[in-house]
Amino acid sequence: MSQKLDHATIFRFIVFRLKSGYISVTASEKCKITEVAINLLSLLDRSSLSCRGLFDILQAVSRLKNISKFYALKLEHLVGSMLDQATLDHLLVPSPHKNHHVYDVNLVLRLLKVFILEGSTMSRNQLRKVASLTDSYLIEVAPDIRLKPSKFAALIMVLPDPARESSDRLYQAIDMYLQVC
Repeated sequence: MSQKLDHATIFRFIVFRLKSGYISVTASEKCKITEVAINLLSLLDRSSLSCRGLFDILQAVSRLKNISKFYALKLEHLVGSMLDQATLDHLLVPSPHKNHHVYDVNLVLRLLKVFILEGSTMSRNQLRKVASLTDSYLIEVAPDIRLKPSKFAALIMVLPDPARESSDRLYQAIDMYLQVC
């Protein structure tokens, strides 16, 4: 970065390196490499980061058992700040604790909270995109019989009131959830 290389190129290289795996590297070395990569990502210009690449790194990090909580949260902050560029497929991350629910609802809640905290810099259009994405996510997770009412309610209430243009899909998700309870 000190050589004034293109930040998008640096980002693509970091994503490629982390996705390609680590041959003959111990678990603790994987964690250290990943932590250094996350540090580098946080130094890059946000416009050079892609949401898809960040979600790929997030999934790779979720497989590491000993990564520092500080770096995991730092990565979640980067992803959450770009949530308006995410798709439903990005959010459908399998739950690390399969016996609780199918998808990682806790991760999505944390990402949404980061996005909301960035609220002073977001446009109304970005908020509406995330509200629409959240409603789509709610429809996907509603049929999960293991999803606790408190988690479902948290997903509904995490966004501020004026975020949704229409509540139709929200009502659809609530109806689906009540049918499986």
